[in-house]
Amino acid sequence: MDEPVPSNSTADDDEVIKEIPIFNSTRLPNNLFLLRYPLLSKKCPNELTLRRGLFKPNNQELELEMCIDVESSNFDSDRAELIAQEVDGAPENRKSTTKVHFENDLVDKVCLKSTPPVKEPSKYAALTFSGKEIHLTTLRNIFEFRPSFMYLDKGSRKRKDTEHNDLSDEEEPGPSTAEAVTVKFKQSDDRWKKSKDFKTLQTKSAYEAFIFCEVHPESSSLSKVEKLKLMAENTEPRGQAMNLTDAEYVRVLVPEDEGQGTTEPSSRFFII
Repeated sequence: MDEPVPSNSTADDDEVIKEIPIFNSTRLPNNLFLLRYPLLSKKCPNELTLRRGLFKPNNQELELEMCIDVESSNFDSDRAELIAQEVDGAPENRKSTTKVHFENDLVDKVCLKSTPPVKEPSKYAALTFSGKEIHLTTLRNIFEFRPSFMYLDKGSRKRKDTEHNDLSDEEEPGPSTAEAVTVKFKQSDDRWKKSKDFKTLQTKSAYEAFIFCEVHPESSSLSKVEKLKLMAENTEPRGQAMNLTDAEYVRVLVPEDEGQGTTEPSSRFFII
């Protein structure tokens, strides 16, 4: 009968090349956000020029205004001025108190609106590698951006109102033959609930005003100071679990109840 060959598991294990300690940084509590812009093209570096940011902390909504390169050979200044006039009206016809979308009477910016790509962003963290150590910082939220062209709806409504007024002036009023018709569409309860929830979120968001955020360049001193907070302050070794045996590791997780003996009452009679 053949004897069993002892398994040499140590020789089969992968060789440890390097051990890198991992630290958890808590110097930016609830202040670290991840911004994603999937539609960004590497060929258009000017899209990275941030003009200003607007933030709703309660509803966790963020909007960014990015600059458009008006000096580019692909920029149509005539069309940009026409769109700005359709949205805000002609400069000579506006009142001084009228709020405009394009301050320079030119489409020189694009608005990016955020959407939540994940449900539980606190499960994600930002990693910083110093060359010898890894530092993790929990994210407060993740924002994914898409271009928003809400101002085009405003210009389209103005254009339709102007065309409707021109047609009503040309046509003569005649007898009305319109009849009131009631139409009902059958829809599932899920769609109705989703529509109701969406309207509730819209109403809640409309009541909260945007907070203007100050933009600091990446090379500024304040940005460099904030980046240093991604590194944990205390990096001294505290007897990591990798240096413990299996029995010691279990003992650290589940300590033994030492010094807790049975204490009898001082009275002669006691109830069990």
